Amino acid sequence: MKRFLSFIAVMLSCALLAGPGQMALLTVKTPAGGGGGGPSFIYAAGWDASASGGSEQNITDVDYASLAKITFPSAGTVTKMGLWTVYVNSSSAIKLAIFDSSRVPVGSAVNPTIASGDGQWHDTASSVSIPSAGTYYIGIAMDGPYTGSLVGRQLSSTGDEYGTFDSGSYGNFPGSLTGLANGNAIWALRAEFTP
Repeated sequence: MKRFLSFIAVMLSCALLAGPGQMALLTVKTPAGGGGGGPSFIYAAGWDASASGGSEQNITDVDYASLAKITFPSAGTVTKMGLWTVYVNSSSAIKLAIFDSSRVPVGSAVNPTIASGDGQWHDTASSVSIPSAGTYYIGIAMDGPYTGSLVGRQLSSTGDEYGTFDSGSYGNFPGSLTGLANGNAIWALRAEFTP
């Protein structure tokens, strides 16, 4: 009620300031989307838009999953997930997903097939709700067997990555992944995030 009365008072003040025969124009702006702001990319620990640095590595193996730390500043929605490729040697299906700090899946995986595009980000539309600010993981799996079909970039940053070669599978990603081990091979991954 106080806000409504304040609004009326402002309208009356504007009307009184306008001269005879003039109309006062009042524009009221409300933030788009509840004031959260537009989408922006957030990168796995250590990476940025250029995905420079690190080393070139094959994204490998049928029984493979890798999770890299990513930090979201608030609740919101992941609207895209992406992988940087240095080289694309043949068509390959991958899966990308978001996990919470306990490495439990937060939402459904996206499942693009990358067939071309050297030296660029490959982003795929998604809709994963992030419940609150904090540390999460962005994960990747590739449908093998190993062929060297995708070459990505990796950074060494102990403690920010979890990976497995010997348990879990592409078929059940991002479901239950057992045998995850702390490591230091963070892929160049990113998420487009809308607060």
